[in-house]
Amino acid sequence: MWLKSRIPELESLGIRLETSEEISYNSDCEKDEKDLYPLLIEILREENAIYSKRIDEKITEKGTKGLNKWINPDIVGVKYFFEEHSDDVNELIENSSSPLYELYLYEVKKEIKLANIKECYFQAISNSSWANYGYLVCLEFNEENEELYNEVNRLVELFGIGLIKLNVDKNKQKSGYRIIFPAKLNTDLDYSTIENLCRKNDDFRSYINKINKSVKIKDVQEF
Repeated sequence: MWLKSRIPELESLGIRLETSEEISYNSDCEKDEKDLYPLLIEILREENAIYSKRIDEKITEKGTKGLNKWINPDIVGVKYFFEEHSDDVNELIENSSSPLYELYLYEVKKEIKLANIKECYFQAISNSSWANYGYLVCLEFNEENEELYNEVNRLVELFGIGLIKLNVDKNKQKSGYRIIFPAKLNTDLDYSTIENLCRKNDDFRSYINKINKSVKIKDVQEF
């Protein structure tokens, strides 16, 4: 398993593989995070031509207690390249075995701070192996906190998960986002994890299905 292979790295950072009983979340915090999902989806589409979709963890196939914890991304996205090129160039790209798309993962948090940074990164790392780019997305992040900033920078260098800060007004209307730390490209996608997610979550299976159809007909199929 991809994640188990990285246990020594995680433990060296003080990140312990915890059971579901040992992790709890503030319900108000969860609610605030979910309020950000539609805003992020709209911003990604308008500013970066990334088509994204919310994955509902509630419909994930139930398994042994704790087995399916943290396997579901909050938001998944795809950026197509066939929109940028002619049919002839798209065919050339396909013949060179280069994909016509990139896969994105977004884990959304209300706030990233020293008290939760390692836990947040572990959650993103644990389900990012299937994506080309993985990001933590937050509403609040104090860039002037040098200790926090340096810790995030270190985790990005180690694991490649980038950090995005949403810019949202008090009425939670969209206004854009800023990439504070770019994610690193992952070209070695974990297809066994993609298979597992498709089998256990219909939202994720629909996401993959729509990507396949879009690439096949060179036309975006909406999620």
